[in-house]
Amino acid sequence: MRRRSVSPVIEPGTNRGLDATHVYVRRYWIPIIGPGAVADLLRLTAAAHSGRSLPEPVHLPSLLRARLVRRDADTLIVPDTVRPLDTNLVKRLPPSLRRTHPTRALA
Repeated sequence: MRRRSVSPVIEPGTNRGLDATHVYVRRYWIPIIGPGAVADLLRLTAAAHSGRSLPEPVHLPSLLRARLVRRDADTLIVPDTVRPLDTNLVKRLPPSLRRTHPTRALA
């Protein structure tokens, strides 16, 4: 079954966070939402910056639940940056990553 095409757009004014390609996103978000969801987030961000369409991400429900993207009608809105994990999400990290997670604000 073919997935429908989506054209993500960047949400303006969301500069409190890290670039989606920052090592933090892979290191700390992967244990929370999974590698496939992070890969989908990176693809959505790249498509939004370049104005391209792409097939609807398989892991879109995970990204929506984590509030890393949002839907407005048929548009996927991608923030310009990825927010750091909040305290509740840091508690879900494995102990080794919890110990290395930065305690200060990253933005």
